Amino acid sequence: MEDNPYFVDEVSDSVVNVIPPTPYREGYKFTNWYKEKECINLWNFEKDKVPKIKYDSDGNEIYEEIKIYAGWEEE
Repeated sequence: MEDNPYFVDEVSDSVVNVIPPTPYREGYKFTNWYKEKECINLWNFEKDKVPKIKYDSDGNEIYEEIKIYAGWEEE
């Protein structure tokens, strides 16, 4: 299985604000966005939340990478 992450960077109140565009892959049909590269659990854009923003002792935001993965089915 190919690792096709989409990096989520538009978040407010721990909710993803922008649904990523539907990706294209020759010879495959996009099935949905998933929480892990094995494409087991669907990402629900209305209900799933990302971790709350954390700050270090100086008040700087601690960056946490969030990935969602494109699921594919051979055509």
